[in-house]
Amino acid sequence: MQWSDLKGHHRQREWFANAVSNERLGHAFLLVGPNGIGKRTMAKLLAKSLLCPNRSRQGLEPCGGCESCAQVDASTHPDLIEIRKPDDKSVLPIDLFVGSAEHRGREGLIHDIGLKPFHGHGKVALIDDADCFNEESSNSLLKTLEEPPPNVRIFLIGTSLQRQLPTIRSRSQVVRFQGLSNEDLLSLIQLQSKKLSGETEPMTISPTLLASAEGSLAQWSLLADPKLMEFRTNLFGRLASRPIDIVGLAKAIVASVDAVGKEGPERRMRLHTILRFSMDFFRYQLGLVSGGISPATLDPAIHSVLQSSRQVVRKSLQQPTRSILRTLEAANEIDRNVAAATLVEAWAADIAALQE
Repeated sequence: MQWSDLKGHHRQREWFANAVSNERLGHAFLLVGPNGIGKRTMAKLLAKSLLCPNRSRQGLEPCGGCESCAQVDASTHPDLIEIRKPDDKSVLPIDLFVGSAEHRGREGLIHDIGLKPFHGHGKVALIDDADCFNEESSNSLLKTLEEPPPNVRIFLIGTSLQRQLPTIRSRSQVVRFQGLSNEDLLSLIQLQSKKLSGETEPMTISPTLLASAEGSLAQWSLLADPKLMEFRTNLFGRLASRPIDIVGLAKAIVASVDAVGKEGPERRMRLHTILRFSMDFFRYQLGLVSGGISPATLDPAIHSVLQSSRQVVRKSLQQPTRSILRTLEAANEIDRNVAAATLVEAWAADIAALQE
């Protein structure tokens, strides 16, 4: 893996390169942005660069051919510590940081990062799922963040600044990431498809669905699910009906969220996706009312439900505009740990009232 494999995020890469060149690179960084946009890829490339003995002191490009580079790629480098939330846990357990009860203080990230570097080029820690710290695990890391051993770099990877505990956020340098451009995302999708299927011909991808992915490969993977696309059409039909069946709409959304399992990140991503689908519908409404879009250019799924329900969109900008604002408000509430069922029921009732 080389820097050429990373799509987008040129500003962030340049910032890190300048910090390294000027010998002003800090010790703890909190990388925040949507899932599936390359934050972890950048963190891994930074680790590879910092640990490569052949890297120019004024650059970020690892040689790619030494033992250290090969070990980072294989996640076997003795000076690279990588931890993430276990699949059967909802939080980052304290054992990952200070060791199990039987070996407290003699294993875990804090113990390992304090050992002398094996290769002499420092140590790097990558902490995935930074959204999932609890008070116990975050407190165990505070002293290391405040007074790290020499030549230690810690990269914490999360999705939202709102989901970070203040104790972690205040002791880390925040680096924000945005979704990829449609061009970069399309390039990644085509590359992934080629690796999986071996097909050399480019995929035909709907520009509307590509835009709905909002620059996230993880989001695109959801959109490529036929069952989710079937739900999307069903959702449009419910939003187009008059009056809107509030109970039915809320139940359908909650059932779709429940279908992805009990893990918080997956449930939040599914709910974000459903609200984005709703935003698509209201934006098309707004376009029709304002004259900014013609029925001929409608998303086929939206056009179908509007036609079948024979809905007549009122000549008022208030309905779709207020529906968009209410949906944005609901999307912001997702990252504040509001219960999904409560959020959806309140949103559905408000949308039904606004659309009448």
